[in-house]
Amino acid sequence: MFGKKNDSGKREWSLLPFNTLEDIVKVLEFGAKKYGSNNWQKVENAKERYFDAAVRHLVAWRTGELYDEESGLPHMAHLACNAIFLGWFDKGDTQPIEQSKPKKKKKKEKEELSIHNPGQDPVLNAMRKDRTFYNGRWVDTIPCDRASAD
Repeated sequence: MFGKKNDSGKREWSLLPFNTLEDIVKVLEFGAKKYGSNNWQKVENAKERYFDAAVRHLVAWRTGELYDEESGLPHMAHLACNAIFLGWFDKGDTQPIEQSKPKKKKKKEKEELSIHNPGQDPVLNAMRKDRTFYNGRWVDTIPCDRASAD
């Protein structure tokens, strides 16, 4: 017997290749160390400059240079970072990320949340579906009613 879950129309976060996201975060950390956290939001002519930077990384990658000489990180991670910046500006966000973070929940709200998802992160739960993070990677899980006891 299989349970039913209505997921239609919901984001399929499991499609996102999480191992490549780590390189993007490393690029963000490199930039934060070099320029300051979230300094990219304050750059003049940002759209033009991040577009140019994205194309430079794409051309370097396309001509066979996989890693950025200065950071040692993949050009594609730098390209993705620039694309994320451009997307942020296109969405019209005007508040720096530090100010637009959601406020921390009060203790009572956290307790109510833990009743529904004891000891688990609800965002990760939404992403998991039929997958589990095990030994540093996502793996498929088998529902109990389909598992065989050998």
